[in-house]
Amino acid sequence: MARVRNLATRSQFVNVQLPVADLRSLVGSETGRILRPTWPDPDVGQEFVRGLGVVRSLPGFGTAALGWRGEQTYIDASRLVRFTPGWFDRSAVWIKPTHRRLLGASIAWRVDLGMVVKWREGVGPRTANALATRVLGLPIRIGQLDRPLAESGRALTAKLLELTTHAGHLPDRRWMVAGRPLVLINEYETGHGKLKILTAPVSWNNRPMSMFVLRRGNYYTSEVRRLRHALWRAYQELETLRLVLRMWRSQQVEFDPKQLRDYLAPQLKLLSKRARDTYDQPTLLGIAAEATGFDIGDLAALAVDLGRESKGIVRSLENVITALEAAKRERDTPKTINFLSVQWRTRMQGDSYTFHDKAAGVFGHDNSVSGGSFTAGDTSVPALDELMSAIAGLKSQLAPERAEFLEEAAQELRGATDDPRRAETILERIGGIAALAGTAGTAVIEAVQSVAGALGIGR
Repeated sequence: MARVRNLATRSQFVNVQLPVADLRSLVGSETGRILRPTWPDPDVGQEFVRGLGVVRSLPGFGTAALGWRGEQTYIDASRLVRFTPGWFDRSAVWIKPTHRRLLGASIAWRVDLGMVVKWREGVGPRTANALATRVLGLPIRIGQLDRPLAESGRALTAKLLELTTHAGHLPDRRWMVAGRPLVLINEYETGHGKLKILTAPVSWNNRPMSMFVLRRGNYYTSEVRRLRHALWRAYQELETLRLVLRMWRSQQVEFDPKQLRDYLAPQLKLLSKRARDTYDQPTLLGIAAEATGFDIGDLAALAVDLGRESKGIVRSLENVITALEAAKRERDTPKTINFLSVQWRTRMQGDSYTFHDKAAGVFGHDNSVSGGSFTAGDTSVPALDELMSAIAGLKSQLAPERAEFLEEAAQELRGATDDPRRAETILERIGGIAALAGTAGTAVIEAVQSVAGALGIGR
């Protein structure tokens, strides 16, 4: 570890989403699918996936998952996805996993992987792709198969089918398909009141992957978490729809017409809304469509096929098509997402973000914009307070001696903010204790990074 600490590294919190479409509920024939857990609202502590574990409540979902069903529960996926020995290169990058989760909502499943990455350089148009490529190349083990993370889709769906099918049934592997992995890099930017969302294509062995870079200022509030979550979920829902349309057009899976309509009707109605969880949904979908390579023509073809069967679905389809086309036309025009304005492109160069009027509750109170320059107002909710709050929530889940060590470190940190070297040592101690707590320590790890950014540590 000392070798890593001596490097001129920067830390990022990186998430990887492995989206999966479970098509069995759209198939007319018997599939042998085990009907538990009852996504998206399973019984916590009662329902489970065989071989993985019981359903748990997702930490902090109350602020992160408003307006999204299926986000309040998860199953620990550490038995499903394992990191193999020798999975990082200490000379260039150091990576430590923080959580592995399986979530489900209707036919949309996903595995979320969280990790802390120490990287020599900051994230920019060049280095973001390099970092994402390294993360996608991490060797993981699913069942008895070792694969780079980017190539784990088939092994993942095969294992999930095995674990969720009654004994004696032989499932068709085409009933569950994996989508494009999405890498989300959380990057700090010097100064307050800055938030940028960058999208860029990533290639792995000439196969397209997806990447978001969420570049933010020193303060990381619940509003920023909610925006990140909204983008995360918009990507999953659009990618699931893309997979369904791909299998429908290729006729690889024979869908039951009624079951397909029963899925499409509520899902398209939801996607056609102008706002979702207070955010401008067409903008969210536009960003997600750019990342997924979503083909609007597939929706148009579906509208033609269903024209005589369901006028309601066709209207919803047309609304989604209109929203995506408008987002595509306006990609060079700032588009408001609640508290910020986003201008996005397929490439990261030249992306810009501007604020309109005030941005209270995100970067402080009474922020203002004049002549294109952003001025931060009262920053009365510093990152340090958020870290203390996260520590208070974690202590009750730790053994008494670890909780005591954590409390001592927290109190020591309050008096060390004017000494960066001492503060860095204390933050490493807090982060180490949180990492030992697994999934429960994620909020503390993220808050540690926010404090480090606020104090200018590691720059």
